[in-house]
Amino acid sequence: MCEEKTVDLEKLVGGIKKFMQSVVGEVFKGDARASRYIALFTLHRYGAVNISQLAQKAHFSKPTFSLLMKQLEREGLVRRVRDSSDKRISVIELTEEGARYVKAMKRELQSRLEKLLESLDTLEKQKLLEAVKTLEIIAEKFRKRREANHGDDRGQGS
Repeated sequence: MCEEKTVDLEKLVGGIKKFMQSVVGEVFKGDARASRYIALFTLHRYGAVNISQLAQKAHFSKPTFSLLMKQLEREGLVRRVRDSSDKRISVIELTEEGARYVKAMKRELQSRLEKLLESLDTLEKQKLLEAVKTLEIIAEKFRKRREANHGDDRGQGS
């Protein structure tokens, strides 16, 4: 019985991963800006945090993320500031221009996702909507469990 549950969990994890990769792949199809989108959305969500924490939350290696942050800093989308609680530490935060860029990106990606979903037939849309409702319930359960165990780690940018 345990073996059967493990197989089901592996299928579940594999299915979710495949679905997410497929959707993200379609939404970002041919767009070299995917890394910057992910980095800026992560920064927007978590607020000012140090580069190691931000890289971890965005699922980037620290060297890759550091290079990306330097590029975004040169473009005026992010800035490094001293941590208010520990002046030895630098944190990265969005600039006003960066916040406007994130807002524009959200609109663009929403439009791309809507076009992608328009290609589904009515039954597929209904099934997807049911799945989304289930995922929202599960996500809320996970959020409550995380807050009970560790506190809310979203930061100030949500």
